Amino acid sequence: MDFRLLNAMACNKLLSFLIIIQLSALMLILSLLIWPVMAANTTVLTVMSAACLLMICLPLLVFQYLNSKNREMRHIFLAMLVGFAFFSASGVVVYTFPQVFGLPWMTEAGKVLMLMLYPPIMIALFQMWKVRERRGASYVGTIVVIVNALAAALIILFVALNYFSRPGDAFNTVNYTLSIIGDIAILSMASLLAIIYMDNQFRYVLSLLFMFFLISLIGDTLSLLDFLDIYSVALLAEFVYDVMVIFAALALLFYSLGNIKVTTVEEVNRKLHDSRSLIEDLLLQSPVAMSIFDLNGTAMHANAAFLQFLGAERAEVIGRFNIFQDADRLMQGLGEKFSVARDGGMVSMEGDVPGSATHPESRYFLIRAYPAHDSEGNISGFIMILNDITDRRKHEEELTYAQAQAELYLDLMGHDINNMNQIGTGFLEIALDRLDLDSEGQMLIRKPLEAMRNSSRLIDNVKKIRRASMNPSDLKPVDLGAILGSVVEEYSNVRSRDAIIEYVPVRGCYVAANALIRDIFSNLVNNAFKHSSGPLKVWVKVTSFGDDRAFYHRVSIEDNGPGIPDDIKRYLRDPVTPFRTRTAGSGLGLYLVKTLVESFRGTITADDRVPGDRKAGTRICVTLPATGEDGRPALRIPPVQAGDALPGSGAAL
Repeated sequence: MDFRLLNAMACNKLLSFLIIIQLSALMLILSLLIWPVMAANTTVLTVMSAACLLMICLPLLVFQYLNSKNREMRHIFLAMLVGFAFFSASGVVVYTFPQVFGLPWMTEAGKVLMLMLYPPIMIALFQMWKVRERRGASYVGTIVVIVNALAAALIILFVALNYFSRPGDAFNTVNYTLSIIGDIAILSMASLLAIIYMDNQFRYVLSLLFMFFLISLIGDTLSLLDFLDIYSVALLAEFVYDVMVIFAALALLFYSLGNIKVTTVEEVNRKLHDSRSLIEDLLLQSPVAMSIFDLNGTAMHANAAFLQFLGAERAEVIGRFNIFQDADRLMQGLGEKFSVARDGGMVSMEGDVPGSATHPESRYFLIRAYPAHDSEGNISGFIMILNDITDRRKHEEELTYAQAQAELYLDLMGHDINNMNQIGTGFLEIALDRLDLDSEGQMLIRKPLEAMRNSSRLIDNVKKIRRASMNPSDLKPVDLGAILGSVVEEYSNVRSRDAIIEYVPVRGCYVAANALIRDIFSNLVNNAFKHSSGPLKVWVKVTSFGDDRAFYHRVSIEDNGPGIPDDIKRYLRDPVTPFRTRTAGSGLGLYLVKTLVESFRGTITADDRVPGDRKAGTRICVTLPATGEDGRPALRIPPVQAGDALPGSGAAL
């Protein structure tokens, strides 16, 4: 049980109760202020009931009508709104018009208007009953109708007998007799609907109407007895009417503020039955072998796939197969492991299962079993699932074989072909150095020499990608400043280009990586040189950022070259975009960069150096998690300290 949830529910109920108290106090204050003006013919309680009717009942009925999502609920709230509006109008006419306008006959007119309370509610209840009449027990409904009809007939008979024996006020006698008939009719329909299964909200509203018109029946009966001169109970009748209205106001307030969710026994049983049926359908229709066992390990439910696995009929399994005693029938050695499930653990085992009449060949299964728990957390049973993973295992074996073949081919390419390239490169370099060749002859030798070097570079990149994918966890603290410094120093020695590299050396910036991290920044700087012509400027910047959860170092490499194509930007930004670009000479260089960054748990993005102006150059940002010098995640943003200036850094090359 979650006590925090209980506390929250208690607070909500307390808040609703306080709101009801505040509104009741407000109604009382208004009544005390209004009553002296109307003290000649009313009581404080009557004034308070009128205030509740006008300021609570009618607004709440409008609110419920507008916000209810159920069509029938909207109809019943609309009927109550119309009926209560007529009831309110009759009270205004009866208590104010005769005194204000000097029209005593308006009292009778107001009482006639009061009878309009009944028709809208009777119509709404009758429509609800017509929709649901087949769900209820017909004989019970018949009894309810007969009893109420007989009571109404007897009331009319004895009212007539009393009137003719002692003639009195004919108008009020007829008026209150009709009110009593209306009360009985609504109570009858509410009783019929209560017999039929309905949702909680319907039951609450029906209970509200039932109590309202039951109190109304008592008040109308007392008024009728008074006008027949049988008993002098006019004041008591007025008190009952006031209680009726105040009850309706409080009930509507509670409904609106309390979020009524009263659950009946039959509703609980129905939901339990629906849930059980759903679970059984899922179990029986599942193509995966499944079975449910009780606390003692005896099978309670088993689908067709499970029975087929055992090669047994349902009668031979349900109530007879015991997982603690017969587990080895499923897979040899499973019984020893299943004791873990009895203690609350999960059992998982895979292995070969001998062939049967339906499956002559042996199959490979994964068997999982785990305990089920009740609402108090105690083990109430066990669930077992058997997955036929024969095809998956076959595919895994094929994949393992294919991977071994690929590793063999890669080793051949990485070793033998690379050796051949080195031999060819060596002889071509000797020929270029020793032979007296003209420019055309030198070109004929330089071209295959460049091709062999590119081939070796491609093989080297493939080997690095393989290393990155095979050992993603082989990481250690690497000084980012030292790596960037060595890359900048390397490209500071390129004398064939008019280029400037601006870089402020940093110290104390560590990331989790390995020796391959240098290839990331070397490739990026090399691309700036390779894909541009003429004067070039490159900016290398390091920034650090983070929050309470993690800290990062970001390396930004910018250039004023021709820019980067949009498809490469998408590739670097979107992890699902396939890699298609292969640049001559570098081969898989960009793919290598992205693979290495991701293996170091980082990200890489590419944008225009000047937003919106692709020709102004490229900005590539590599973001890596910061670590301490000991390899642990950094607990704060490490200070980026300036290091010693590098030779040639920031100088023209």
